[in-house]
Amino acid sequence: MARRGRVELRRIEDRTSRQVRFAKRRAGLFKKAFELAVLCDAEVSLLVFSPAGRLYEYASSSSRNEVATIATDDAFNKEMMAKMSPTSAMAEVDMVFTRICATPNQ
Repeated sequence: MARRGRVELRRIEDRTSRQVRFAKRRAGLFKKAFELAVLCDAEVSLLVFSPAGRLYEYASSSSRNEVATIATDDAFNKEMMAKMSPTSAMAEVDMVFTRICATPNQ
């Protein structure tokens, strides 16, 4: 049985193919986040912005309130979208992490 080769990481030019791939990868990522939360009893929060700017979120039960607060904050979402670029990925992660840590536990 032949093995699959590595996928070359580059932007998918066809818009429809890119959207289909995004949806499938997002579903797989959310499934892995769920598995991590269940198997390891971990608190998992996941925010994903689509190429069109739509926000998708996942949160394990214990971190659901923090993610809901961030996901419904329009000013925060606009700020995130304004800063989105391949070179600022770590800044985005830091911003979200800071925001989650600043949210009081309920």
